[in-house]
Amino acid sequence: MGNHPTKLQHDGVTTAYAGDSNNYEDEDWDGSEGELAEEARGPVYTPSGKERAEIDQSTLDEADDDDDVDEEDEDTELEGELDFRSSLVDVGREETNLDPAAQDKKDKKSNSVKNTVHKGRYFEVESMDIMDPTTGKRVETVSKVIIKDATLEGTLQSFDVTLTYDAESSKLAAIFPWLKKPPFCPLEALMMRLPILRNSTYGGAQMEELVKFLEKERPRMVRKIEAHLKKGLISYSGLWYLFSKGNRFYVDIGKGILVGSSAEYTRYMPAVGLCAPNFYVQGPIIKSDGVKFFRQNRAFDIPVFKGLMPISGLDVQPMTKQVLRILNKRGRVFQKVALKHHYMQYEKFMLKRGAFSDTWIKADGRVMVDISTFNRMNPEYTEFGSSAHDTSTQQQLQQLMAAQQRFTGDYTQTTLPVAGQKRISKAMRYQTWPYVAGFSFTAKRWGELLVESLSDIQFDDKAYDRLVLPEDKKALVKALVEDNKRVQEGRAGVSFSDVISGKGGGVIFLLHGSPGVGKTLTAEAIAEYLHYPLYSVSVGELGVTADHLESKLNDILELAGTWNAVVLIDEADIFLERRSDIDVLRNAMVGVFLRKLEYHQGVLFLTTNRVKAFDPAFNSRINVAIRYHDLTKEARGQVWRNLLGHMGDDESSDLDFDQLADIEINGREIRTVIRLALALARCEGVALNAEHIKRTVAISQQFGKDLNSVEDW
Repeated sequence: MGNHPTKLQHDGVTTAYAGDSNNYEDEDWDGSEGELAEEARGPVYTPSGKERAEIDQSTLDEADDDDDVDEEDEDTELEGELDFRSSLVDVGREETNLDPAAQDKKDKKSNSVKNTVHKGRYFEVESMDIMDPTTGKRVETVSKVIIKDATLEGTLQSFDVTLTYDAESSKLAAIFPWLKKPPFCPLEALMMRLPILRNSTYGGAQMEELVKFLEKERPRMVRKIEAHLKKGLISYSGLWYLFSKGNRFYVDIGKGILVGSSAEYTRYMPAVGLCAPNFYVQGPIIKSDGVKFFRQNRAFDIPVFKGLMPISGLDVQPMTKQVLRILNKRGRVFQKVALKHHYMQYEKFMLKRGAFSDTWIKADGRVMVDISTFNRMNPEYTEFGSSAHDTSTQQQLQQLMAAQQRFTGDYTQTTLPVAGQKRISKAMRYQTWPYVAGFSFTAKRWGELLVESLSDIQFDDKAYDRLVLPEDKKALVKALVEDNKRVQEGRAGVSFSDVISGKGGGVIFLLHGSPGVGKTLTAEAIAEYLHYPLYSVSVGELGVTADHLESKLNDILELAGTWNAVVLIDEADIFLERRSDIDVLRNAMVGVFLRKLEYHQGVLFLTTNRVKAFDPAFNSRINVAIRYHDLTKEARGQVWRNLLGHMGDDESSDLDFDQLADIEINGREIRTVIRLALALARCEGVALNAEHIKRTVAISQQFGKDLNSVEDW
């Protein structure tokens, strides 16, 4: 994928090899392939309405309960076919200048040579050799079928064969009927419908003559296409053979983000207005609304091209063993995280789609994958919901498919809804969508997360033990949060709450003291100990009016309740100060804040630097208030040891922790000094030493002196 050729300016070109049912089993992934790219374009054009439909029951029932079984034996069925396909793609890359078309000596000065291949009562076939005027070589032969019989014309239209009409003659025919020219279509448009036409009981003698001609012509066309495929090449007129129903393919929807599917419906589309002709292929993908999996049809198109094109030059490639392994690996992760909510680690950016453009937001860090809550909080966003892409285009397509089924029974309707599904069969994992919806605790925003960039969190279970806090207070905090966890998980035999149901069931801590003494770190360490998310909120995010405050707190506390998140409201002074008779607006905000705290059932931390004007109403709402004093020398020494030990640099031979403890700085400043010192050491390519610490401490202290000496202007 690294040497991907220049892309066509269309979303979607699919290639797969016909004559192959693609019934290979699930492929495991050995980790040797590179990662998929970081960013993606918006989704390819989706026609279909009720474009989403739940996955077929019979297919999903094949899913195994154990995802971790050894799947090595399943690789063998892929070896021959996929290796053959891969070799064709490789040949295409090496032989992009090959032209297997035979030399034509008829007229080197002409760009085309027209021949009548068949002339019958109901239709005739014309072929045209497209010549290279410079070399005289035949670049391509295109054939069209001219329909001369009205009955045959109507029958073909009922089988979804698109006929082209001459616009000028159609206008004149309104006045002079004899000037009307008969409609026509490419020969390949009929050849791809041959299985349906062959079994049709409609059309009489007209259809019989057409089918007889197509049956005779098909072997010649197939031999020609296969000769090109062996050289890694494909012609536009050969796409019907590549896209036989059921063939697997994958689409690069932008910068290496892949979507796997299988050809389910194909069609040659004529030019319409300013739109050039294209080959249309539709296949299913699997999404989730957070409660169940569902299937949604996606459409891709191949723009018309002349002559032969290397298969490797198409936007969408034939499925290969390597890509199938990658998609199946991603599909297993998708199945794991797409239902319910999951607290995960994430790297790279998340996607936020807009009406006119997409936005990529940096979201490295902890995230909550939760599609159902995403849909509830973002009702205008339909990418993962039941109303996604419910367009008239899809309804028309469904009617078209139903008409085909009525005539022949050959086309199976695949978008009918069935009971909600909880599992995805191994055979369908490669079709899963590359995104899930989630919330970034770093960016404080909702968006779409790349499945491939999700991983399990490696929790730091010793974080709370390293917290510099008196042991009796540490034990009390730990006991309260553990008890609340048992209650929330339904493991507590007896739980204490207010007389009124839903009141007083939470645990609220007030942490007060000077900056940099460990207040925020306490909340972070508790969340890490519980393996719960930490939802940190600043006062600025809560707004400056009572209405805005109530709306934001509703959202935050609702999410915290759903995810068992620990809530941290930092620098909450404005809400804790005593109410007065003159500041009505702030009084209203304090009232809202008190009411919301009272009904919260989870763990919540409030931090403040001062409590001189503490409102008495908070006394009964707060379970534990902890005062953080300025760090003693012993405490500073412990902070130095903890932070350096956590970073793996506590064994530096020349570090004297007693001397470090003598430096009168707070915990946050110690962390900053260590970070700067480590940067210096890495820049110099040496281990961290006392000199690095000394230099960064001097810089930090000088900055403090400068701030204190600055006079007001």
